[in-house]
Amino acid sequence: MPQTINPQLELINDLAAFTHDPYKFVIYAFPWGEPGELKEYSGPEEWQTELLCDVRDKLKTPHEAIREAAASGHGVGKSALASWLILWAIATHEDTRGVITANTEVQLRTKTWAELSKWHRLFIARHWFQLTATAIYSVDPKHERTWRIDCIPWSEHKTEAFAGLHNKGNRILVIFDESSAIPDAIWEVSEGALTDENTEILWFAFGNPTRTGGAFRRCFDYPSRWTPRRVDSRDCKITNKVELEKWRQEYGDESDFFRVRVRGEHPLEDTDVLIPRKYVDALKDNNLVFPSIQRIIAVDPSLGGDKCAVHVMENYKVLESIGLYHRDTMKIVAELMILSHDTKINDFAIDSIGIGKGIVDRLRELGKFVQAINSSEKAHEAKRFANRRAEMWWGLRESIYRREIPEIENKEIVNDICAVRFSMNSGMKEIALEPKKETKKTRGHSPDDGDAFVYGIEGLKHVKKRASEQDYHYKRRVKRSKKRFY
Repeated sequence: MPQTINPQLELINDLAAFTHDPYKFVIYAFPWGEPGELKEYSGPEEWQTELLCDVRDKLKTPHEAIREAAASGHGVGKSALASWLILWAIATHEDTRGVITANTEVQLRTKTWAELSKWHRLFIARHWFQLTATAIYSVDPKHERTWRIDCIPWSEHKTEAFAGLHNKGNRILVIFDESSAIPDAIWEVSEGALTDENTEILWFAFGNPTRTGGAFRRCFDYPSRWTPRRVDSRDCKITNKVELEKWRQEYGDESDFFRVRVRGEHPLEDTDVLIPRKYVDALKDNNLVFPSIQRIIAVDPSLGGDKCAVHVMENYKVLESIGLYHRDTMKIVAELMILSHDTKINDFAIDSIGIGKGIVDRLRELGKFVQAINSSEKAHEAKRFANRRAEMWWGLRESIYRREIPEIENKEIVNDICAVRFSMNSGMKEIALEPKKETKKTRGHSPDDGDAFVYGIEGLKHVKKRASEQDYHYKRRVKRSKKRFY
């Protein structure tokens, strides 16, 4: 009688053969070239292959920790590679343990872990492991706690998850995604935790090299323990070459933006800052003459910030700044009415989220012209910006870069607009600002003055438009009256 082949046993034996060969695992474990999501792909990119093979070769030296760092431009497949490493590590070695983290919780949940979900769905042995929003682990109840990799947002004040990562005699996997923004404290704790003897230790750090310093930068400056590599987006088949060429023409080959976002090289100064200070400094003595005067009162009620920031603005210049440190809607309205009376300004630009909605409604009821701005709503260019806040801030960035506004003399506003950081998704299209609470975490206070300034600039566009329409209708009335007279 012919022997019956057990498909599961055959699968186990096949994957076991790749315990120390992640490249062959990737080729075997996913349906490359078959109908579906991978129909047009034959396998990993060249740089991914090089890294996977490098890991294979290093695993031939037993008990030597493997540390790989890759700095790259956008869209090269960092998250895909991280997903393959997670699935390879957990599927080819019993009781593997690991931790995956990223620069922000949003990046971790919506980018890194979302990519893992895709590859887990395509994985030939996906039924062996349960994937949840926070972990991937063995479906065997006996191994649920010992055979798992967790998705954990970092915290400088709660490092227990990284300090307690031990798995003596087995395999440990640590992956840092968008590593430039992960604080040195997390790196140090992770380094100290990975000291188990007779253990396979694998640590990978990926990301756009957005910072001039920090632990990720030191992986490249002092590569005694790390194997660093740089990946140029133009060298990858999957990137949008047309968009990359537009960036080259717009920013220049040697600009920090192009160095980081395309060439995978560290900047001369931090480039995840939306508006570099050198752009703002270049506005010095930029004395512009405007054909007419538009004035507005800009308000950021900032329920989650430090204060209600108020700016009296005239043609992009801030004449007066006020900070209201209470959250009483009617008191804020009363103070804004007094300010309107004293300055003879009846136009307002106000963030209408939270208590701002009540302020907008009451001021309109009192006869004021109010431009209500919902910073969290869908951007006009929805394919390019995550929301209206990102779109408006990017507009400010472009205006400053092109020197279309005069010198900004208010130091609080300058400090705010030079502190807000941004990110771009792997498709190189959607631009998002870091949440205000993240800016507050790194700077110590919320960028309320910067937000109010942006709202003021946005509101001035509508003031100018309304003035133009009023002038148009006035001229039409004059023209008609002349016809009747003659």
